[in-house]
Amino acid sequence: MKEYNAIELEGKEYIIVKEINFNNVTYVYLANSNNPKDFCIRKVINKDNSDVITGLDSDKEFTMALRLFSEKDNTFQQN
Repeated sequence: MKEYNAIELEGKEYIIVKEINFNNVTYVYLANSNNPKDFCIRKVINKDNSDVITGLDSDKEFTMALRLFSEKDNTFQQN
């Protein structure tokens, strides 16, 4: 069985499904551990010499990050 790291966001536990580095930004793909339909994307920024997970800046960035995920994750590729 595969183990996943988890974080808490807004009082809910999210599993880190995947991390993708693109253009010096690390995007973190999260799924709610109690509701896999509750999926979100965040990014890691460095604030005061510490890595912090934060929201994306725009809909355009969200679309780009979602495209990266779908290209890198075989479960979304059709045969």
